Amino acid sequence: MRIDHTQRSWAIATSIALLVAIAIYVPYAMHVDRVSGGSVVGLTFGISAFGCMLFAALLGWRKKHPIWRVGRMQAWMRGHLWLGALSLPLVLLHGGFHAGGVLTTVLLWLTFSSVISGIIGALIQHSIPRLLTRQVAMETIYSQIGRVREQLVIEADETVERIKAAAKDLVGASSAGGETTVSATVLSLSDTSQFESFYTETVRPYIALRATQDHLLGSPLRTTAAFLREKTRLPESAFRDIAALEEICDEKRGLDRQITLHRVLHAWLLIHVPLSLALLMLAVIHAVGALLY
Repeated sequence: MRIDHTQRSWAIATSIALLVAIAIYVPYAMHVDRVSGGSVVGLTFGISAFGCMLFAALLGWRKKHPIWRVGRMQAWMRGHLWLGALSLPLVLLHGGFHAGGVLTTVLLWLTFSSVISGIIGALIQHSIPRLLTRQVAMETIYSQIGRVREQLVIEADETVERIKAAAKDLVGASSAGGETTVSATVLSLSDTSQFESFYTETVRPYIALRATQDHLLGSPLRTTAAFLREKTRLPESAFRDIAALEEICDEKRGLDRQITLHRVLHAWLLIHVPLSLALLMLAVIHAVGALLY
């Protein structure tokens, strides 16, 4: 979800709601000795905060039913962000900026944690697409990355076969020419063998499996240096295929970046969702307990 001009109406509405709440709270707090969450004003803030939390929590339910026409998904996501953020000041106004007992203290810290993690998640969702566009030249559907990687391995194998064929042609041409036949043949076979080892032990495993930046081919500069070294071992007729093999490694590096960014994009949910669920359950317990006792 991008944080841009499309968020303006929600930002304005949330700001107005917060200003109204403050305008109600200030005169009330000035005329009482201690703000009580059980008063009419305090209960109003508490119910409003719980309503914001409940709406924010319903986003998960809405995502599980994408075909249901209960508002547009973008509207639900914007409401989740802005109403979720609004719940924090409403909770503070509800308790008069006092934590109270153990349960209300835990609720207050859970509210802080949920809202802050939600804001961090919104910033991540805003920045990751830009990083993908800038760092990944050919973005792929995440679920198809494994299949694309398999196709890259096939293309790399075919490219190496062409390189080996070019080296064999050089051996044949040297033998037929009769000039430095033995030395050219031995040198070509030796260099071709070294290139095959480089491909088998380094390049192919890198393309076939996810790797980190610590890998020899995990850096564009190291990749360029490695392939320049291999060019010195092979005939000029193989240079185009060497360049194609390097491009395959570059594309594989882009897939690895996409996987990393995708995991970062979703990892924060492992923190935000449990915190939000715990907050909602304790808020229900707190509300029921306040009504009964």
